[in-house]
Amino acid sequence: MKLSNLLKYYNPIKETGNTDISITNIATHSSRVKPSGLFFAIKGEKTDGHNFIQDAIKNGAVAVVSDREIQYQGVTLIFVEDSKSALSAYSAAFYNFPAKEMDIIGVTGTNGKTTITNLIYQILSKETIAGLIGTSGYFYGDKKGSFGLTTPLADDLHFILKEMRDFGVKKVVMEVSSHALILKRVENISFKSVIFTNLTQDHLDFHKTIENYYRSKLKLFGMIENHKRSAVIVNADDQYGKRIMRDIDFTPVTYGIAGNADYSARILNVNMNGTKIQLKTPEGEKKISLNLIGKFNVYNSLAAIAWAMEGGKSMETVCKDICEVVPIPGRLEIIKKENERFVVIDYAHTPAALENILMTLRKLVTGRLICVFGCGGDRDREKRPLMGKVAGILSDLVYLTSDNPRIEDPMNILLDIELGIRDTGTEYFVIPDREEAIRRAISDADINDCVLLAGKGDEEYQIIGEKRIPFSDRLVAHKYL
Repeated sequence: MKLSNLLKYYNPIKETGNTDISITNIATHSSRVKPSGLFFAIKGEKTDGHNFIQDAIKNGAVAVVSDREIQYQGVTLIFVEDSKSALSAYSAAFYNFPAKEMDIIGVTGTNGKTTITNLIYQILSKETIAGLIGTSGYFYGDKKGSFGLTTPLADDLHFILKEMRDFGVKKVVMEVSSHALILKRVENISFKSVIFTNLTQDHLDFHKTIENYYRSKLKLFGMIENHKRSAVIVNADDQYGKRIMRDIDFTPVTYGIAGNADYSARILNVNMNGTKIQLKTPEGEKKISLNLIGKFNVYNSLAAIAWAMEGGKSMETVCKDICEVVPIPGRLEIIKKENERFVVIDYAHTPAALENILMTLRKLVTGRLICVFGCGGDRDREKRPLMGKVAGILSDLVYLTSDNPRIEDPMNILLDIELGIRDTGTEYFVIPDREEAIRRAISDADINDCVLLAGKGDEEYQIIGEKRIPFSDRLVAHKYL
């Protein structure tokens, strides 16, 4: 595409050099620039793309976009007001606006996004070629991949959507993170449907306050294609869900357990095989058995049910579909050997998520509940003692260990968590090496005991320093069971 054509979609403040040149690729990382590439120099939380402009030029960049006035010879320089907005606009245009040719379903909230998007993806895949974008990566057909972010950067996101469109995907369900909303990764996407799950403490290292965090989530409701003919679904039991219902200027569809929501459920029975509920919908009531375990998964299922029925499916069809979904890898995933201890793997990495999984298991486990967890480095420090307290109150034995320490000292992270667990009276051990902590926990477990490995879910790596080291809670658990 001609650079001059791209510039029509986000007006620059100033252009220096020739804009009548062809652009063959867009990149925010200098290493991914190819000949005739357009490089976006964007300042991030840790690195500044402006420091890599020369590398981008060496790799073939013929033009650079920046929100600063810069001086470089031999390339076209595009000075814009907001480089993140420009990246979103130019990426959408470069890939010929793939999102406009598909129905995009956005799911936001602190907890539940991955499960809900997976449930909807499984339901969609029964009737059409569907796509999924989220924490676990992106999926369509037999293709899968990952850019390492819940919601990819705008250039990667529109590239994925273009690939999905070319494959024949008609509907895409995606997790929309608060970072993506603030950093304008989804700015040029109109959402056919939006689901809000809940909001609890997380990411305050980035947002600074819970109010800022909430305001970031609220942005998604301004990106709806047409709320009069779109499914906008909100958790009515969540305090911030209630607030959203007051803050938007239309009435969403609601789901919940505690109150009079449009879609609700009464839990009849929970065991290690699933959850039986009495479902209530605008079409009537029905007893159904979910393959997912626990109250929080009832909420997740209700969100998917509400979305499907509001999209025109009958209650009978939706009940059949939701009862056939398979559990999500790394989300309350049970690993068990006959007549021995069993291990549960879950992604819980916030105080509320850890509390939910522990409370669910507490009702099901006949022996001791042993919890192995840590917290991510270079992330919200305030939640660490809160998670320590939750683990201490609801577990019989706790192993504090590394999650993804990144460049932070693992022991400093564990000391922060320890502040919360100390006064609970629960026995705990501090073992920074995650494999050793898992080994110790499993060896300490007796028959009927449950070992919860929390925080990493189905991640297949640990981030230590600047490196991603291959690591899987699942494989380590199988090794020592």
